Amino acid sequence: MASKQHHVMAVPLPAQGHINPMMRFCRMLAKEGVIVTFVNVDLVHYRLEELKQQQQQQEDEYGGVEQQPAEGGSESCKENSKIRSAHVPVEGLDLSRGFALSSEDFFEAQKSIAPHLERLLLQLNRSGPPVTCIISDICMTAPTQPLADSFNLPRIALYPSSQSMLLLFHYFMEGPLSTSKVLEVVNETKGTCEAFATGLEGLPSIIQNHDLPQFRHVTDDTEYMFKFLTCELEHCFKKAHSMVVNSFYDLEGPAFKTMSTHVSTPMYGIGPLVEPLEESNTTSFWKEDEACMLWLDQQPASSVLFISFGSVALLSHAQFEEIFSGFLSSTQRFLWVFRSGLVQNSPSSIDPADLTSKTQGKGIFVDWAPQVQVLSHPSIGGFLTHCGWNSTVEAISLGVPLLCWPYLGDQFFIAKYAVEEWKIGLRFKKDDKRGLVVQDEIERVIKMLMQGEEGKIIRENVAHLKKACSKTILPGGESYKSIHTLLLSLLSSEI
Repeated sequence: MASKQHHVMAVPLPAQGHINPMMRFCRMLAKEGVIVTFVNVDLVHYRLEELKQQQQQQEDEYGGVEQQPAEGGSESCKENSKIRSAHVPVEGLDLSRGFALSSEDFFEAQKSIAPHLERLLLQLNRSGPPVTCIISDICMTAPTQPLADSFNLPRIALYPSSQSMLLLFHYFMEGPLSTSKVLEVVNETKGTCEAFATGLEGLPSIIQNHDLPQFRHVTDDTEYMFKFLTCELEHCFKKAHSMVVNSFYDLEGPAFKTMSTHVSTPMYGIGPLVEPLEESNTTSFWKEDEACMLWLDQQPASSVLFISFGSVALLSHAQFEEIFSGFLSSTQRFLWVFRSGLVQNSPSSIDPADLTSKTQGKGIFVDWAPQVQVLSHPSIGGFLTHCGWNSTVEAISLGVPLLCWPYLGDQFFIAKYAVEEWKIGLRFKKDDKRGLVVQDEIERVIKMLMQGEEGKIIRENVAHLKKACSKTILPGGESYKSIHTLLLSLLSSEI
């Protein structure tokens, strides 16, 4: 496409929901002839290498067909690939307990990679072709934007959430909303349904308190995260060459239009960034259980509810018991991703095999699942999700309705859109006295989606959005054109 060979250094945030869209974006660039060096931190790199070796051993054991190395593997194994891998150290980050750590500890540790990235960039320039652009997650602005500035390179910032969430945060930063007021409301109300703001251009007419982002995980890091994200975004708006968003105009047109009038930084909707079924997932932190696909093959069409709370969310033991009891009483077929550590302070008696035996053949539990393959299976009739943005756009692109269980950050605002704006999902109501979503409510909502008239309407709505997803990535579609406009803008950059 270009007379000059572009070589981008891609730096994702080392979290599952951020690495996945970054790799998918890089694969799109590679198909356009761009060379990509994909940089993970050591902890992630060695984890992915370990899983790759386990997969290869399993294929050898069962006589699997020999396959070519997938993109994102070690550089020595794929000389002809446009995507190369590299890794750098990170200090002060302990993922031995997964992501059960404070947000502050996690994000502050990322700053330590800056000098290592500089050494890597110099090495890449010596070995050639030289790096012509840096792409990094917006949450990796601190270690990458100064590097781009010092080497006079354009930097593309990837925003891996929704355009509407980006616009909402811009209102926090620039007004009419104030960060201090948001923090006051979030800290005091703990998610009540009172109206917080009305009439914000490009957003829903009413934003309620429980729609606001909060960051209560292992610790309450809400105040820290607001300050951190404000700082990162300010630098993106002032210095980034451009920003790319994992969304598209037909899904979030008002937010895209309004945002373009608020910031001068070029902004491109390039979504949905969904892993094609024909390509293997080389960025999963967990071994995917392919056997669950055989179980799905034996189930009736649209009869199974897929359950996944993602890679970070935690459930109390009491809440887990309510959910499981609700599924048993609903007699609903289900496939549940039950990763290690999902249930806090759980007794040793919680054994997936024992839980499966209680479902009378209607449910199974797996450590991790090939999510795009599962969602595309004809037996899947719904998706109980934490409303992470990747999971949401994957479900939309495959026409799967949602049961929304937001846990952290942007997930509350995403759930609002799914339920109230796009009308492709339902939400559970918490029992105020117990502070839990109780068994009867879980059973009620499941039946509403899987058996009720509301479920039929929701399926029709998500089917319309699925068509829009397919259209936008085809030649002539908005996301397709955005990728090519972005590449043309790089050609005109002074490097």
